[in-house]
Amino acid sequence: MGNKFAYFSNTPEEFEVFARTGILFWPRGLHLMFGKTKYQRDHNIEIVEQIGDTIFVVAGSRIRGFEYEVDDRKIQINKVPSIVYVGTVTEVFDYPIICYRFTPELNSRVVANLPLQVFPLLKGFKDFLGKPLTDKDRKEIENVINLQEVLQHLLENKQISFKPADSTGNATYKKWLVDEDSKSKILDLLMTKVDPKVHWHDYMVRLDTWRGSEFVKVQIDNKNPLMLELNNVSLDQGISTRLLLDEELEYQDTQDYSKTYIAILKKVREFEGQRNSFGEVEESSNTGKHYGPNLSALLKRLTEILKFNKQIVLTGAPGTGKTYLAREICKHLLAETLGKEIDALSENEIETFITLVQFHPSYDYTDFIEGLRPVKNGAEIFFERRDGIFMKICREALKDENRSYNFFLIIDEINRCDLSKVFGEIMYSLEYRGPKGRVITQYNNLMDDAHPFKNGFFVPENVYIIATMNEIDRSVEAFDFALRRRFFWYEIKANEIMEEVIESMLEENDIQNKGEIVTELTAAAIALNNLISSEGQKYGLNSHYHLGPAYFGKLPPASIKDGRCDVQLAKKLLWEYRIEQILREYLRGYDETETDFIEKARKVFENPSLINN
Repeated sequence: MGNKFAYFSNTPEEFEVFARTGILFWPRGLHLMFGKTKYQRDHNIEIVEQIGDTIFVVAGSRIRGFEYEVDDRKIQINKVPSIVYVGTVTEVFDYPIICYRFTPELNSRVVANLPLQVFPLLKGFKDFLGKPLTDKDRKEIENVINLQEVLQHLLENKQISFKPADSTGNATYKKWLVDEDSKSKILDLLMTKVDPKVHWHDYMVRLDTWRGSEFVKVQIDNKNPLMLELNNVSLDQGISTRLLLDEELEYQDTQDYSKTYIAILKKVREFEGQRNSFGEVEESSNTGKHYGPNLSALLKRLTEILKFNKQIVLTGAPGTGKTYLAREICKHLLAETLGKEIDALSENEIETFITLVQFHPSYDYTDFIEGLRPVKNGAEIFFERRDGIFMKICREALKDENRSYNFFLIIDEINRCDLSKVFGEIMYSLEYRGPKGRVITQYNNLMDDAHPFKNGFFVPENVYIIATMNEIDRSVEAFDFALRRRFFWYEIKANEIMEEVIESMLEENDIQNKGEIVTELTAAAIALNNLISSEGQKYGLNSHYHLGPAYFGKLPPASIKDGRCDVQLAKKLLWEYRIEQILREYLRGYDETETDFIEKARKVFENPSLINN
């Protein structure tokens, strides 16, 4: 289980957005400057938020009386301060939060300094801070979304630089602003690629940032607020983040602790005693399947992320078992939904609720969403509108009126096609789940009146998408940055799961020296990958070019005799038939020095201790 943090929110305009959407953005590591306890200072504890960490949101006095609706249910926050939400960190960004100062037309006294990432969410609001959003507001929000997408594109390509706004604090707490050269790039793209008629200078002057050099995205459970009252305490002034350490309760009588901090720790411990935090799978959970500690932790983390961020892309080096992991995540959640162990799932249940599709260059909108298909009737051939694979899944999910069953789509090699053409207008529906994300699809006029999506297509809440991709594949399409931000991204690192996946793959082999083979192959594979990272840099290689366990875990039959595997022969054959070929493909186009690298890689694979020299 990860670390725990408390975030203190006392700004209504920010609170309203994440309370209504379930998505929170927050500066990372602010507690290192002003939120450390004496215990944390004395022990030099420098922990910051990581993906999978748990966040408890504490509401202050200005949030009293706040009311919102979610799924036609009214929720009101009456007693403050209190712990109102629990959530999970789903993403970490290595640059400051860029904000836009938004003033609604009917609420001119409000200046809401909101992260750009929340404006696509704000687009779905009918009102904000108790006042309706006007057409002028909606046009401004639409332009801010365009601005955000341009900024995101430049950030992902490392074309944005920041300058310190003042000399206050260290890098963690300092306020950073976009520098002038970067602003020029942004304006140029907005004028040439978006809309030259918009007065983009007026938008640029409203850009701002929150303090901090990094920030996180948190998915909170806004449908089930905790409402854990912190009786007879007030929030600590000037502190917005706290690291929560259970062991500090033992020192509460010997050190000068904040009453608020101790009250939060006690409430969190009480909450965790009643139920496991945020539905997390305990180590003792009986899934009916055994995984090693690294693989188990990875599956648990990805399962938690998918629960609250329903679209995820697994990236990583070739052969890291991304598709295998995607299947295991889906089966784990399916077993949890059906109240079964994974091994007890029937083939029919797996086929009913889990669908796998592989994208390729010929795949398009008509395959995925809907299209015209030839139908033969006697000697005649005519065309008929048919649902694509994704619309079929969403249609099945709608039949479950209580949304008690989850449906999973695994998209293998998602970037091997033109994604904008495949997804079309449903990019909007991916961001806004349920009827609020309804869009009219291209063949809607040909739908039967009884079709559940006749009034517009949307993605039901009980549909989950896991995609896989190799970013180094040179033959694939670029992942459109507007579509990219609608998915959570997680990199599967080959070396971290190498031993456990190789061991799992070797379970199929009835050999006596299995332990020796796992140890030898793991050491050889990791040594080879370390060489790729270090000496492969001159050829443009890095960790994305590591070789995953799938390259090493399938033993050549010729290396097995009398129930034992000759490990040196196995490594020799693996090198000749699999590894050397992929390395030569990596280096294609370089000069004759590639031969030296290949030869060194072979020696390191045969004798991993050479990497240390």
